[in-house]
Amino acid sequence: MSNKEFYMQMFQDSGYNDMTYKVISQSILGDPGLNEQQKIEQLEQMNEAYEQGTNVENTYS
Repeated sequence: MSNKEFYMQMFQDSGYNDMTYKVISQSILGDPGLNEQQKIEQLEQMNEAYEQGTNVENTYS
């Protein structure tokens, strides 16, 4: 499972909302095991997963 797929699953399980987005992004930013570049990459993948998921939700709602 790619990181993007992981984030998509988290959003699917918890909902595509501001609170889930905030919790995931804070988790990435606070991860001491990631350097700054890795954090940026993770945030970009999370954003892609969020945007893709909200597009799917809007299509089916």
